[in-house]
Amino acid sequence: MVTVNTQPGIATLLANMVANFDFTTIEVGLFTNDISLNYGVLLTDLTEADYTGYAKKPLVETGNAIVTGQSGDTLINFPHLTFAPTAPVLVANTIWGWFSVGDYNDDAPVLLEVHKFDEAFTIATILDILIVEPRIIIGQPRGN
Repeated sequence: MVTVNTQPGIATLLANMVANFDFTTIEVGLFTNDISLNYGVLLTDLTEADYTGYAKKPLVETGNAIVTGQSGDTLINFPHLTFAPTAPVLVANTIWGWFSVGDYNDDAPVLLEVHKFDEAFTIATILDILIVEPRIIIGQPRGN
């Protein structure tokens, strides 16, 4: 999986806010376009999934989710999120990855991170289920 911190300074911002931050303002969504990830990716660059019953899902904080990764970055792990159709799928969606957005002070949502899967996943029937294990990486912005 490829991960990109998309907003300049987001790592520093999150590091300063992590102790008092309300993670319920962050939602996770799925995108369907095969994009090249880089530091300049914007929310408008992503094509959000639209299969039957799709909706972004809020993060649920566990309280003990903060760990140090191998690279020295701080990782905030969250319980997995299950994305699945709620009725027969009318238009199949090829899911290339997930993203997280935050809505601060009732402003427009801010794209925090984009995670692209190594291989796309197709949601074409009501039986197709995608489980995402979201995490926020607090460290140096990066991307490939």
